[in-house]
Amino acid sequence: MLPIELQVKQSYYMRVLFIGLFSFGLGALAMWLEHRLWAKTFDREGVTRRDGKKFRWADLREKNAVHMQLSSGRQGALNNYELVFKDGKALVFHRMLENDQEVMAALEMLSAKQKPSS
Repeated sequence: MLPIELQVKQSYYMRVLFIGLFSFGLGALAMWLEHRLWAKTFDREGVTRRDGKKFRWADLREKNAVHMQLSSGRQGALNNYELVFKDGKALVFHRMLENDQEVMAALEMLSAKQKPSS
């Protein structure tokens, strides 16, 4: 199953363009800075982010599901996952990926390996 390259949908880049146009570039800049923290590849050794930083699976501390917050204060839909490592984190925005099913299957497999056996 591994290695996997996380393939960002073209529609994401269209969103960045439109947000950039309507926010005089500031929204696009913010999205680009966050995009650098997104996972780019999963391989047998670990994760490589879009900024080139690498993390080892052996250093994975937790996988956090990040949900949108509703105005009522309740938790909304799943937005993304944070892979928290000893020395940083990588973000996985699964809905922005062409190969989201493949990526989610890999994350589930990795989560199963991280769980202590009973």
